[in-house]
Amino acid sequence: MSIRNWNGWERLICPYFEATCRCVLGYYLKENGFAEKGLAEKEDSGLTFYRSEIFLDIGYELESVPQTLTMTIGIDNKVYDKKLRPCYIPYWYLLPQDHWAHQAYGRGFRNEAELEALLIRFRDEIINPYAKPLWLNIDYLWKAVTSFWEWWDTHSNCSSPPPPFTPN
Repeated sequence: MSIRNWNGWERLICPYFEATCRCVLGYYLKENGFAEKGLAEKEDSGLTFYRSEIFLDIGYELESVPQTLTMTIGIDNKVYDKKLRPCYIPYWYLLPQDHWAHQAYGRGFRNEAELEALLIRFRDEIINPYAKPLWLNIDYLWKAVTSFWEWWDTHSNCSSPPPPFTPN
């Protein structure tokens, strides 16, 4: 991990995130055709895994306490529309409205043990049932991205949650 001077923000970097993420998710993602490509877009706060043209960014919000797990899935090197929005979606868009991961306290971790437990839960209860069908069928992923941005354009200024995404 490269640590730069971010005017004090670098002190919020989680020193065990990368190793714990690799330990919990590395083998699972490798078995599903992914390879690690290094630091996520946010730099120093996550990892990116690729499978062909599909990527999975797994990271955390530096500024939150407890630190909050984040995940996006998308299609590499593509933009969604003329507004140059990225071709990815946040994991929460895939989940039913009553899913535990919509609550911030359900995604937080304060230490390595909590992070490990949370990553296992993400793998078993979010990645496998909700993200995996999208990386197995890029058409479903594209539909999810389209659905997300259509929802975003009409609801981003309100607090109503998105409807659960269904690829059919």
